[in-house]
Amino acid sequence: MNLTFVPTIKDYRAGIRLHYRQKLTRRIAHLLGLWMLPLLVLLMSTPTIYNILMQPDEYSDGFGWIVLALAFSLTLPLLQYYRANRQFKLLFPDQQTSGGVSIDIDDDRVVFAVPGISVGTYYWDGIVDFAQDERVTLLYTGKNRFVLFPTQALSAAQRTELDGLVARHIQGRKP
Repeated sequence: MNLTFVPTIKDYRAGIRLHYRQKLTRRIAHLLGLWMLPLLVLLMSTPTIYNILMQPDEYSDGFGWIVLALAFSLTLPLLQYYRANRQFKLLFPDQQTSGGVSIDIDDDRVVFAVPGISVGTYYWDGIVDFAQDERVTLLYTGKNRFVLFPTQALSAAQRTELDGLVARHIQGRKP
């Protein structure tokens, strides 16, 4: 099965979301670090900010630390967004990937080629896990490393062939 596709940032983000959904620990760490911490800092600092604004004489030097904590916690989601964009641009530079990225999957190996950048050959023994949804497919080459390609680009026959290869080589095997 050979597939050529043009990578998009939406597919990359969908792959990261699918990766976070695979295990409960990843999901909890993602929620705590990225969303719950800023919300918790905001909720905890709201009464203090209210008191500072209503009674400014009683709070002389505490305001700077609260502003710093709020700024730090609220930039975490923005940094995550920026980091995903940067990773995508480093993995798939525009000039080299405008013609498309190819993935060749057969019974022996998976070859993922980014023209002008790299070619990765992964044998089925080296692929430890598999995840798929309606948008992207992930083939894990390590605990947190994966090769992703859009599921939407697969035809029905290619999807059936991929399901058979995964069932033969990955399912039932412990990583």
